[in-house]
Amino acid sequence: MKLLEYEAKSIFLRQTIPVPKFNFFQRDELAEGIEYLKELGGKAVLKTQVLTGGRGKAGGIKFVDKSNIREIWNELKGLEINGESNQGFLLEEPLDIKKELYLGITIDLDSRMPLFIASAAGGMDVEEHFKGETDQVCRRNLLPSEEFRIYHALDMGIAMGLEGKELTQAAALMLRLYQVFQDYDCELVEINPLVITTEGQIFAADAKMVINDDALFRQQGVLQSIVQVGSKGTPLEEEAKQNDIHFVELGGNVAALSIGAGLNMTLLDMIKLSGGEPANFIDTKGGAKPETIEKMTEIVLKKIEQDPKIRCMLITISLSATQLKSLVNGIVRGIEKRGCSVPILAVIHATDASLREMDLDTAEIEFAEVGIKNFPQLKEMFAYCSQLLKTE
Repeated sequence: MKLLEYEAKSIFLRQTIPVPKFNFFQRDELAEGIEYLKELGGKAVLKTQVLTGGRGKAGGIKFVDKSNIREIWNELKGLEINGESNQGFLLEEPLDIKKELYLGITIDLDSRMPLFIASAAGGMDVEEHFKGETDQVCRRNLLPSEEFRIYHALDMGIAMGLEGKELTQAAALMLRLYQVFQDYDCELVEINPLVITTEGQIFAADAKMVINDDALFRQQGVLQSIVQVGSKGTPLEEEAKQNDIHFVELGGNVAALSIGAGLNMTLLDMIKLSGGEPANFIDTKGGAKPETIEKMTEIVLKKIEQDPKIRCMLITISLSATQLKSLVNGIVRGIEKRGCSVPILAVIHATDASLREMDLDTAEIEFAEVGIKNFPQLKEMFAYCSQLLKTE
């Protein structure tokens, strides 16, 4: 479950993580927003509330004052970003920024432990910083048997190039952020940017939280007091949920559809190793029925339609019992229905009973007829994918 920025910041406040003074308003509460603007001294930052990334670059964050708040509010209230409608506004005091940093905690799929990432560079292009110079990017796995202590946080702050008051403030905030990660059963908690002001104060200028769906029953009391907006997934994620499909938008440049035990996470890891970033995670909760596979295919194709960053789509199938024919038919119908604007690459592995109704040669022919390029092994597919990503 993804939280909107104002929801995550409400939780941060409970944990005494400093955030700029803010309030949340529904899209039709312009009058209330104008009144709150006066409390902020007549100048503020107006932020659309969406779950998708890229809000700043899409024009979803604007500085406002009493002369332009009406015009900008009305301009942004109907804004769509990556196919997602604006769910309201966060109106927030502006900060005099001296420095932007990054803090994030997620689950490291390799070690299966929480991973704390801290960077001396934050803001809209932080991903590019991670790919380039990494001297001031600190990564620390958090061992279940080891408490995250202040000296660990200080070490990370020093690695980020901080010192003095900035270092001690950042270290204290790191401890609180990890407490949020633990207490709220998070899969991700992120501050980007973490701002140091010209007066030397530190603030979480933005906040992102993703709570593990399987742990929501433990968080109902807190969430009911914070969450004001109904749907907590992107439109595609909600559509998938209604069809017993687990779908997560990740924002990368390679779309993925994988069917077979254990393949989903492996595919995402291999996408990264080939120089790409996963655009999505998808899995089925309701078995490999043809109609479910067709719907999964459609959802991934819709993601491709909405996101111009995506360069290709990868399909991997590994079966020993589930009928290959039903999967192939579902994928083919989904592609025939929606089409695809990027290359689709596939690897099919099937043995034993799964080949009773369709053999591998027939499956590859069916795929080729809808424009899918088949490969005998994952190695060859990812080599081709890597070449695609290197071309303009």
